[in-house]
Amino acid sequence: MRKLKQYIRLILLSTILCITACEEVEVVYDHNQQLATDIAIIDAYLEEQNISAQIHPSGMRYTVLEEGEAGDLQADDGLLYYASVRRLDEEPFETYNSGLIDEFSMINGLILDPFFKEHYWSCFHEASKFMRKNGRIRMYVPSGLSLRDLPQTRFVEDNNEFIGVIMPGKTVFVVEAIIRDQN
Repeated sequence: MRKLKQYIRLILLSTILCITACEEVEVVYDHNQQLATDIAIIDAYLEEQNISAQIHPSGMRYTVLEEGEAGDLQADDGLLYYASVRRLDEEPFETYNSGLIDEFSMINGLILDPFFKEHYWSCFHEASKFMRKNGRIRMYVPSGLSLRDLPQTRFVEDNNEFIGVIMPGKTVFVVEAIIRDQN
């Protein structure tokens, strides 16, 4: 009987602890903390790969692969970004059809306004400040300049069919981009 009382007390105590420990806690995305984490990951990768990259004030690192044509880009130039995207950790992307792909291509309109910066990958907006037409760069992008903490699906064309690529949030990406005319 004594052991039964001990078991009941233990069950009650465990239940109370479980209820109080399972409080709902609001998870807040801390941009500065995530940026510091991402920069440390990027810098370690660059050092390990012996890559000398330039540092952008946003935290993005980049290397210029082709200078391109002289002159500043303008919002009405009718230019597009052509980019290939892969994960820095070289993990493949999952797709909706349960397949895996190592990288994918995307095309984005080059729009030099706050809407683009706030609603799309802001790394493109930041890069447009120093890229040139027909210039090519490789960006090492902290998650705050791509998806922040939100996963996203990007529909891309692969062998004449559209597939949904699942991109996890809080992920560092390598983006190789070139700016070209729409024509």
